[in-house]
Amino acid sequence: MPFLSQSGLQTRIMGYVTVGLVVIALVYTFVGLQAIQQSTEIVFQERLTMAQTAADQVDSLLEHVVEELESTATDVAPALETGDAPRAEVALSILYHHWIVYHHFSEPCTVSLVDAEGRVTWSEPARSDIVGTSVARLPGFQALAHAGFPTVTHSPSGVVLHHPVVSIAVPVRYDDRIAGYLIGEIEPAHASAQLVASLNIAGSGYVAELVDEDGEVLASTESSRRGKLSIYNRLFADRAQVRRADVRVHEVPGGGKHIVAYAPLNHVPWNVVVEKREDPALWLPQLLRIRLALFGLFALGAGLTTAWLTTRSVVRPVTQLIAATEQIASGDLEHPVVVQGQDEIGQLAAAFEGMRRDLAAGRRRVQDLAVLEERDRLAREMHDGFAQALSVLNLTARAARQAMLAGDTPQAAQALEALTQVVDQTYADVREAISGLRTPVSHKEGLIATVRQYLEEFELQYGITTEFEADGTTDLAFTATQEIQLLRIVQEALSNVRKHADAQRVRVRFQRVNDAIRITIADNGTGFDLAAVERSARRTFGLAIMQERAESLGGVLRLHSRAVAGTTVKVQIPLEQEGSDADGRPARPIG
Repeated sequence: MPFLSQSGLQTRIMGYVTVGLVVIALVYTFVGLQAIQQSTEIVFQERLTMAQTAADQVDSLLEHVVEELESTATDVAPALETGDAPRAEVALSILYHHWIVYHHFSEPCTVSLVDAEGRVTWSEPARSDIVGTSVARLPGFQALAHAGFPTVTHSPSGVVLHHPVVSIAVPVRYDDRIAGYLIGEIEPAHASAQLVASLNIAGSGYVAELVDEDGEVLASTESSRRGKLSIYNRLFADRAQVRRADVRVHEVPGGGKHIVAYAPLNHVPWNVVVEKREDPALWLPQLLRIRLALFGLFALGAGLTTAWLTTRSVVRPVTQLIAATEQIASGDLEHPVVVQGQDEIGQLAAAFEGMRRDLAAGRRRVQDLAVLEERDRLAREMHDGFAQALSVLNLTARAARQAMLAGDTPQAAQALEALTQVVDQTYADVREAISGLRTPVSHKEGLIATVRQYLEEFELQYGITTEFEADGTTDLAFTATQEIQLLRIVQEALSNVRKHADAQRVRVRFQRVNDAIRITIADNGTGFDLAAVERSARRTFGLAIMQERAESLGGVLRLHSRAVAGTTVKVQIPLEQEGSDADGRPARPIG
């Protein structure tokens, strides 16, 4: 991850750990949700199987009743044709009692024999109120007569009982013609009992319904639903059209979500619906999902907390070690590096502590050498400058004394005048030397500001106009050693201008040249013969010191001068954008 590569160690470790934990949590959650989903689908399939089993049981019951009616119709056909009432009554009575005993059908339950014209000829149990009456105009009988084959229908007014019943009718055939109809009418409650018995769901919280093609509940494990429109009629309207079993989630107002299974019957356009109140198949997976999410969040939080504490214990000594190295880089070699533990980080800290001690000792040695070198330069400057001035003073004073002893007053006055000039010049040189040594480089503003301020003071003190330029130097940095040596070179060059050039103007320019800095000091003075000066014995006075300072910085110094054309001194040294000098002091912007 590129964005983490720019962050700190602890952030990167926490980032990687977080990504790893999130991936593990996602995989764990995905696997858990898949398992929950599979278990839920198994429950869906189990509920659908229950509905299909109930539908098959009801289908089997109706098929069995149809077969029994057809068998009885075969026995009563001759009786119906010949008017043999006892035979018909026996056959109907046997069938009726079989239903009561075997199928547990209870009253009201009727088996009726109707002739071709629609008159009820016999009934079981015997009912004088309907025997001999015509049912030909009843809608139920018209549907039975028109079918001409065994039918199972539901009618709000039965053919015989005249109230909501399930009617199962078969034609009574004699000599390949329909001689009449055998009609069995049973209460829908009998089918409800069959649902409960087939599913063994009594008292288990399940609700089963037998629903006709119009959505009316024919039978239900809850008696209050019978005769009403099923609340699931719209839920499976599309499946009822194609007669296909299905299972869906139904949201009951105020009762949550339930799994409802739908299965159509094969022989009649009815269907069976099975549902369970307060279905654990839905709330249990939901509970598992919530617990899974909470556990995942807890695991993620615990993992991140552990990772944070662990990385903190690792990163803290690293941070302390970084702070110690920054102190060393800034030149602070006096504070020791704290070593904690014996692990790899502790060994690294010990190595840095050894390096710090070596650097501190080396810096002290370098500082001692630098002090000795600077003392040597100052001694040579004083020897070449002040010692020579004192020698001239001594000679001039002797000449004045001899002239006074000889009584040569004019000569004595002339010698004293020369002595005064030498004293004034020496005094000016001493003041300039002291001022130069006391001029520090500003740690806040850098070398450029220090040189600019020195030029302003130089102009005010000696009346020589100064100009200053700094091109492309705002982003550069000098070490402390470079700053001191370059300042001394500029001061020495300006001192030569004051003493020897007889100039009215001097220009100092700082210029960036690739990876180097070039300093140019040019005056408009009288100039001199450079070759003659180099041949003279006094050529080493200021020029040698400036040359030595430039070479100590790895640079070069060039001198250009012509009579009446002025003198130009150019110094060029390499620059370091970052780093520190031999004293361990870091480079800083020069302006």
